[in-house]
Amino acid sequence: MNLNRIRLFSIVASYSSVTKASQVLHVSQSSLSHQLSLLQKDYGVTLYKTTGHGIELTAEGRQFLAGIEPLLEGLERFEREFRRRSGGEELESLSIAGTYGLSASLLPSLAADFQKTHSHVQISLRTGNQSAIEQFVLEGKVEIAVITSPRTRSAALATEPYREEPFAAFVPIHHPLARKRTVTVSELLREPLVLRGSPTPENTIERMLREMEKGYRPKVAAFYDSADAVKVAVRKNTGVGLLYKDTIMHEARKREFKILKIEDLKLSLNTFIMYHKDRPLSAKAKLFLDFVRRRKHTHR
Repeated sequence: MNLNRIRLFSIVASYSSVTKASQVLHVSQSSLSHQLSLLQKDYGVTLYKTTGHGIELTAEGRQFLAGIEPLLEGLERFEREFRRRSGGEELESLSIAGTYGLSASLLPSLAADFQKTHSHVQISLRTGNQSAIEQFVLEGKVEIAVITSPRTRSAALATEPYREEPFAAFVPIHHPLARKRTVTVSELLREPLVLRGSPTPENTIERMLREMEKGYRPKVAAFYDSADAVKVAVRKNTGVGLLYKDTIMHEARKREFKILKIEDLKLSLNTFIMYHKDRPLSAKAKLFLDFVRRRKHTHR
């Protein structure tokens, strides 16, 4: 068993792309592909196939991934505990936060990638609306947060532009709109919509809809607290779902959902990094902030 090859396969599978994984790992794509080829020869199976957008796991690949994930998690726990017991690098805790959608899509990915090279830092992720997250930072419960509005209620909070996060409108594969190559904005907004969050003025999806309304009043069928609940509602034909694109790519690849291509419309929201202006960041928070900034232009 070659643990390095197994780890590499797990990382590539998480990105669904050899190219993106090679960029994160800072290794050449050819070297990474060679290691994956050797892994497949080790077990005599085809673990993935190449597509126009990256890779897609085969049935054997999905089974293999499900089997190695507990192994890798257990090994990581062992390494951390052994280092602690042997007087090696001590574990440090870092608290970060994000608004609801970002805590389901962007931040878990950033945290997991950061810990691949900073295994001594344990990250705890808090979630809430922007007002709650601002309070977390002001009270020192969180050092770094990612939010969707640069406007804060306290001059003690600093914000800096981060990047655009793509949204996607999606329907079940059998929905009438799924048969259309492109959908107009008016066609989209005639449909009942299923959104994440709550019907408040600060709801980021609501703001986006108001900006693109163009004379049509959006019909919101329901708001839900989680992305999974939105997906269930869309499967039951409650309406067209709107979520961060990353959160539905798995179902889209499996052809459970169709991501709609909207004419003359780019669905995305700007995100911002937030931290306290006057309270110095800890060393581990500085490491995480530098890492996040380097990932500014890297999308999964």
